[in-house]
Amino acid sequence: MNIDISQAQSPSLLRRLAALFYDGVLLFGILSLATGLAIAVYTTLAGGDFPGQSWWFRTWLVSVIVAFFAYFWTHGGQTLGMRAWRLRLV
Repeated sequence: MNIDISQAQSPSLLRRLAALFYDGVLLFGILSLATGLAIAVYTTLAGGDFPGQSWWFRTWLVSVIVAFFAYFWTHGGQTLGMRAWRLRLV
């Protein structure tokens, strides 16, 4: 894919915020699924109350966020919000 950088335009603040919001909604859904999975696995294996403030749970959520952005940036260089609003890092 050949891109002519000389004709590239800087996107407006509204487009940047819209892409950020879009990615935030997607990430919220993915984090909800990841939380549900962690709760289901923990209660099945350990039983009892779920420790929501534990270090491993926070590490799990941070790793899900890193994996979300790493996957999209290494496969096309854009997140879904950036694709929807036609933004590209150059």
